[in-house]
Amino acid sequence: MSFRLALGAHSATFKHSGHIKAPRVSFAVRRQHDGHVLCTTTLNSSTAHFKEASCEGLAAHAREVVYIQLQAMRQDGGSGRVLFDDIRIKDGAGQTILYAERPVAAVEHL
Repeated sequence: MSFRLALGAHSATFKHSGHIKAPRVSFAVRRQHDGHVLCTTTLNSSTAHFKEASCEGLAAHAREVVYIQLQAMRQDGGSGRVLFDDIRIKDGAGQTILYAERPVAAVEHL
């Protein structure tokens, strides 16, 4: 699902949890019309509890139509599952300006 970045958008924050035996998982905000990555972060640690993470650098892209991509990156053929929740777009002061209201995704690598 695509959405327009609001004026003042600075970062995307989210929570993640799960076990990752082999894959790494990337979280990226991409521009809709050409797929260009506006910000990205890679997760490669396992956690039983939700941890916060973010990607920065959205300020120069206000009003652009974007989408969020979650992608498992194959390594050594192992398995894993990562849950994402509480995705928010925040301004430079850390205030939420857009919130994903439903559980977002589980990325599995089998």
